[in-house]
Amino acid sequence: MRPAKSRRKVRQRNPEEATKYFGPTRKRGGENLADKLYIDNVLARGAKRANEIADQVMPRVRAAIGLR
Repeated sequence: MRPAKSRRKVRQRNPEEATKYFGPTRKRGGENLADKLYIDNVLARGAKRANEIADQVMPRVRAAIGLR
């Protein structure tokens, strides 16, 4: 939450500088969203990580609720 407030303050104080500063990041973000392979790779990495975490946590969850 704090970075958003900082960005808001920067934009309010000097909108031209804010646009110049954040412009390249915004452009890269737009390019990444347009790249379907990039999006698929990000989603696949996230799903893999989520499954790894769930594999560690779910046995404790099942034990806690009496399923095993």
